[in-house]
Amino acid sequence: MNMLALGSDRWVPDPAPERVGWRVYTWKPDEVKNKREIKLSVPPIAIEILERVARYSKQQLGAVSTWAFPQDRNKYLVRALAAKQRNDNRVPAHLDKAITPSSLNHALDALAGRKPGWPDLLAVVGLPNRIGPHDERRSVTSFFENFGEGAYASALLDHRVSGADKMSREVAAITQSVYSAADRVVFKAEGMLMWMEAVLPAYEAAKKDPRLAKAIEMRKAALAHGLPEEKTRGGSKARSAGAVASG
Repeated sequence: MNMLALGSDRWVPDPAPERVGWRVYTWKPDEVKNKREIKLSVPPIAIEILERVARYSKQQLGAVSTWAFPQDRNKYLVRALAAKQRNDNRVPAHLDKAITPSSLNHALDALAGRKPGWPDLLAVVGLPNRIGPHDERRSVTSFFENFGEGAYASALLDHRVSGADKMSREVAAITQSVYSAADRVVFKAEGMLMWMEAVLPAYEAAKKDPRLAKAIEMRKAALAHGLPEEKTRGGSKARSAGAVASG
């Protein structure tokens, strides 16, 4: 949730020649539960999502946030202050906040149609009506364990590699200490490619589903009619996350 925007020095190009367009992001030890530095190579399709969120956030806030997924609930105050600081074009530091962990739950609830007049987009594409971030993590684990490659899930979720995990091909002889020293970036990228090859075709097929297109139009109509603020407030915290999901 506290990932910094693409302009941050936390983002560096992936040095591997076969991963052109990929970028490596670093989380500092005090930002993660396990209190150790984490690196992840992010593919171009995810970079495009971050760029789209940045454009959306700038439009909403009237200024540039330092966060990859900023809050925009205080956008009117931010715009007023930004008007006084046009030379800087940055969100004032005391107002610049990242979305909270609950934002993902709000975004998934919105996709599940838990608001008056909003359709259940998850059911349209065959997903359970109630899912959360931990369900997504479990899906990654199940996916790799189903064909005996649990080590990839361990790496992507930053779990320690256990003796039960099966190493693949040329990385089979590399010890866990070497993985940790190298941040497992290469191994994570391999796993990311496998995950993308499984998920993206389903994602592209879902986008072409006429039922989904109709449901999205229903959702737009509900928003256009202007639901009372007390009914929409819960979803506004997740607006940046929702922009990713609906895009």
